[in-house]
Amino acid sequence: MDALDEAADPEGLARALRRLARAATGLRVLVGTRPGPRNSLLTACGHDAHIIDLDRRPWLDPDDLADYVRRRLLAADDPHTRSPYRNQPALAARVAVAVAERAYPTFLIAQLVSRTLTDSDTVVDPSREELSRLPGTVADALDEYLFRLGPDHHRVRDLLAPLAYAHGTGLARDTVWVELASAVTQRTYTLADLEWLLSTAADFLVEQTVDQEETHYRLYHQALVDYVRSAHDDHLVERRITRALTGLAPICEGRPEWAKAPAYVRRHLPRHAAAARLLDPLLDDAGLLLAAEYGELSTAISERNRHLTKPDSRSTWFHHVLPHPGEEPSRRAALLEQYARQFGFDRLADDVAHVAPHRSWETPWAHLGLDNVYDVHGCCDGNIHAATVVETGGEPALVHSGHGNLVVRRLADGRRLARLGTDHPYSSEVDFGDDWFAHLAWVYGDGQGAPNPFDQGVTVRVVASGQVAGQTYVVAGGYDGAVRLWHLGPAVSCAAHERTRAAAVDSWKSSPRFGGASWIQGAAVVDGARPMVVAAELGGDVHFLDLATGSPAHPVGKHPGACTRTMAQGTVGGRPVVLTGGSTSDVLRGCVQMWDPATGLPIGEPMLHDDEVRAITVTTLHGLTVAVTRTHGGHLSIWDLATRRLLRHRPTGLISTWGALTLTELAGRRVLVFGTQGGSDTDPDGRRTMISGFRIDLVDLASLEHLDHLWINSEVLSVTAAEQFLEVGCMCGTLALRFGDILVP
Repeated sequence: MDALDEAADPEGLARALRRLARAATGLRVLVGTRPGPRNSLLTACGHDAHIIDLDRRPWLDPDDLADYVRRRLLAADDPHTRSPYRNQPALAARVAVAVAERAYPTFLIAQLVSRTLTDSDTVVDPSREELSRLPGTVADALDEYLFRLGPDHHRVRDLLAPLAYAHGTGLARDTVWVELASAVTQRTYTLADLEWLLSTAADFLVEQTVDQEETHYRLYHQALVDYVRSAHDDHLVERRITRALTGLAPICEGRPEWAKAPAYVRRHLPRHAAAARLLDPLLDDAGLLLAAEYGELSTAISERNRHLTKPDSRSTWFHHVLPHPGEEPSRRAALLEQYARQFGFDRLADDVAHVAPHRSWETPWAHLGLDNVYDVHGCCDGNIHAATVVETGGEPALVHSGHGNLVVRRLADGRRLARLGTDHPYSSEVDFGDDWFAHLAWVYGDGQGAPNPFDQGVTVRVVASGQVAGQTYVVAGGYDGAVRLWHLGPAVSCAAHERTRAAAVDSWKSSPRFGGASWIQGAAVVDGARPMVVAAELGGDVHFLDLATGSPAHPVGKHPGACTRTMAQGTVGGRPVVLTGGSTSDVLRGCVQMWDPATGLPIGEPMLHDDEVRAITVTTLHGLTVAVTRTHGGHLSIWDLATRRLLRHRPTGLISTWGALTLTELAGRRVLVFGTQGGSDTDPDGRRTMISGFRIDLVDLASLEHLDHLWINSEVLSVTAAEQFLEVGCMCGTLALRFGDILVP
């Protein structure tokens, strides 16, 4: 690989080449480069790299340089060159030695001086002092060469200036080059000036490259770049280039249409803006970020960060926000909004809606951290294992698990309203109003001592809601093994629970520390002749608790297996049922057991699975009440609950430790949504690929056909669908998505 030092990220490329050489047995990597500042590029290539200095003997001898100049002066291989030294070998040899002595060890100086000599009408008189005055530096050689162009040498320098600052493969012969030349030099140039430049003797300073079938031009040697830039203030030039490039984007409805800007603007404006310290305003422009190239944008942000005296939010988080390369436009826009919301760049996220109104999905709000870092909005909700949606004053609210309490958020914008299970649930939060509060109804614990009525332990594992006689209840269960029932509504309607609540407080104060038999894995609020709460422990115990008092309504049931992982509820034949899912007694297989809450007894035999059941949801399909189950290994099954017969089964290969599964409607299709953390995926052609990372997957309910997936920056623990929203609970917080109909076929 040649010209490593001219790469966009030479040190990064050097490290990559070093890793390549070490990883492949018998492979040698040959790299041509300048040493870099303080030999930084040589260091990046590795301390065990063998360094060959081509500017020193034995690799470069003055005689080699003299022979190179002699052949150029004689021009024997180029009959079109009008060299005055043609057919004068003795003179050419003597002059060549003099040029080589001055130029050693730089071939570029020898090339420039020999070009000046061959373009001259006369030869150097070897008997005079002219040979001792030959240029010995690149700058002197270029000055002498350009001065021979007469009054036009200023014009040449001006037109070459944009090439000295150009990135990538250089500039095309178009208006971008002309506008940059005019901006940098503050003189007006046209396309005719470019035609003149490329037809003069100065054209040899420029090399042509082909990029996407278009010819680009750049200075052919880094020393030429350094020479041209030495006459300018780099910072001032970059500011002028940034403003000129920004002005080349067409304007529509008062904002730039970056997608229609020249290719050079879309690719390289961010890097010029970073060098000019003008990048920050552009990073709030979603149109530019979506039109720009990922690699150049990433490099520009890295350069911006190097100029900072101390880190800021952009230097810490913005590299996570950049649109992913390879995604089609509507998905890139959706991902940009999603990640901008997550990391607190709300102005950018809001701008996505203006430039991409028909993106694949929307992210109205997010309170999601990364790598165990709390979210940038200041919320510390932790692992969101479960969530439910309730009505509050006529608008939907999300109730989700948090650090030892329940967090209530307004579903529309994610604003936190309260934290239930704290001493002051509404302090510093939005006022609910006098007509809506949440009251702890009772707490139940099957174990030693009495549970703390309010402190729900480190982790709340289960959250479910239901309505009974027009009243809304939320049941929560956690790792402390206790079940807590919250009554949501005006204070007057919750007064009936003051007695059970007070009794729970008194029992806790007078009892030893509570120790639950096993943590709660599932819960449901069940309406019926005798309303109740049904809760399942990890160890398999199923509790049927009276809704009004929290006391057991039936003896404890037992899930037919080693452990219980999940619970769901539904109605079969007009009567309410609950389902528990988990493993069988041999652990390697799974099962689902249906229960009758009215009697506390199991209904029929368990529905057996080849793997442990992690999630269940109950719905209707073709007029039947069905249970959709998902196992740890990714198997999806649909069961007719009236007959407990398997209707459809599909192995997905998508693995999840957690029981995230919900049902939503999208483009007229009923779609299953669940979290995935690894496994393998199958494309439409039947090819299987391994996947890693966290995402949510979408599957058609009727056919179990895989439709699409969305990447999430955190492990998915729960998914909840309501009011066109999909709330995704993660290891580091939560976010809300709203799907567009274009997401699935």
